[in-house]
Amino acid sequence: MWIKWKYNDHGAGGFKEMEIPEWATKEYKSIDDSVKSYLCEHTGLIPTHSERFMPGRIEWKRLRKPSKEAVTKKILELKEGIKWRRQEVKRLSKLL
Repeated sequence: MWIKWKYNDHGAGGFKEMEIPEWATKEYKSIDDSVKSYLCEHTGLIPTHSERFMPGRIEWKRLRKPSKEAVTKKILELKEGIKWRRQEVKRLSKLL
């Protein structure tokens, strides 16, 4: 599921898009609690360590379709991961 979200705090920036894994949407009884939990506990994108932290400051909404920029960024990240893994396979293969 793709969402558009932001953390409403001083200087936190505008809305960002991201994909939430299917398992994370079923973590709690409500989808709202599940999404907020995922953002706080699994991404490291929200400063939960701050004394100003409040889950109520998280604003999000479901997207029917992500933006072209978000998908392009995700594709680039995946390609970089593939490249790095191939390099690691070559490096480790030399140790055999």
